[in-house]
This record gives sequence, structure tokens and C-alpha cells, in this order.
Amino acid sequence: ATRLNQPIGRILEALFADKAHHPVLQLILDQLGLWISRHPTEARDMIQRFLDDTGMMGLVTRGLSSLLGIDLRDKAVAGVLKVLEQVRAEPQHPLRVHLDQAVAEWAMALLNDDSQESAQLEAFKNQLMMHPAVAAFVSQAVTSLREIHKAAGNAPMSAAAHRFERAIRNC
Repeated sequence: ATRLNQPIGRILEALFADKAHHPVLQLILDQLGLWISRHPTEARDMIQRFLDDTGMMGLVTRGLSSLLGIDLRDKAVAGVLKVLEQVRAEPQHPLRVHLDQAVAEWAMALLNDDSQESAQLEAFKNQLMMHPAVAAFVSQAVTSLREIHKAAGNAPMSAAAHRFERAIRNC
């Protein structure tokens, strides 16, 4: 079976080394900020559910809120929103820098076939490939591609189309 750690590690290393991901990250953060500004109630509800579901604020905020008469849950949500806005507005925000460092470290670890990260990626890939939904998806994709190819009929084919045809026949 083909291992994914080396190619993924090299791709991540290249993308993050030249900061090609920065405009995409900024776009995501800008769109998130726009969505939050248009849907403040939904954003607060989602953040609160996340804080509750992860247990990050759970009993502490509920207990202290009632004891102190201060809505700590609302303060926690407001704090998350404030940090998101700071990350969006500041290209050198510590969380962005940490993301760059974490991905660079992960990419380097993936380049080592014996690393724990490589083993975890391989286990995830194997689990994914063995899942019936993935098998059904791949089967449907191959069937669809064959149908498209048949529908093209006698249309003149490029070199790329010939390579694609050979690949489909080998499936």
C-alpha cells in the first residue's frame, strides 16, 4: 500500500515554507468574521455549545455564574469572539504564528517514516480505505467516469484523455 506521509509532508513543507497558505487563511478568517457579524446570535450559540460540549466551561461557569451573579458563560463567548477578531486582524498574531510552527513541525515529522505522526496518518488512511462508505464512493466515481468516457464516444482525444482512458481500463 502506498504510504501518504512523505508526499503530504513534502506538500505541507512547500506550502508553508513560502507562506502560500496565508492568503487562504486570511480569506477564511475574513469570511468567518463576516458571517459572525451577520449572525451574532448563531455564532454565540455555536461557541457556547462548543464550550459546553468540550467541557471547557461547563460546571465552572455555571457554578460561578450563579454564585457571583456574573454571566461568565457570556464573558467566555465574548472572549472567544474577541480572540477570533484579533487573529483575523493581525497577520502576526501569536495563534497564527503557532499554527505555522505546528504545521511545519507536523510536516517534518511526516517526512520521517518512523514517526508517531506518520504511523497515525497511515492508520487513519487504512481505516478510511476500509470503510464501506469510501468503497461505495470510489466505486460510484469510477462508474461515473466510465459513463462520461462512453458518452464522449468518438470525440477526438488529447494525450491526457488517452492516459485517462488507460487508467480507467486498469481500474
